[in-house]
Amino acid sequence: MSEGRDLKVLVTLKAARVTGHLMARRDIQAPDALRGKRLGVGRIGAGLWIHSILALDHLGLDPERDGISFVELGTVPKLVQALKGGGIDAVVTIAARAPS
Repeated sequence: MSEGRDLKVLVTLKAARVTGHLMARRDIQAPDALRGKRLGVGRIGAGLWIHSILALDHLGLDPERDGISFVELGTVPKLVQALKGGGIDAVVTIAARAPS
């Protein structure tokens, strides 16, 4: 984002050893703007999907009720490419932290 990317971090979640960021296109300025949008994940049921569900819940959103669809794209580079190219509207990224 420091290079002028059109992304906005909407929420940061921290767990014992994982930090997640929900990033969206620049025009998505608030959680409510995610309604009816496409969220990219690696695979339904896998880590990024679980973190996506947790992030949406934290924001008071429900995928079914709010019409948020998940798009399976596989790898992180494909997720980034889809976000940049407009194939998806938002994505959750996670980073493991070293144990203290």
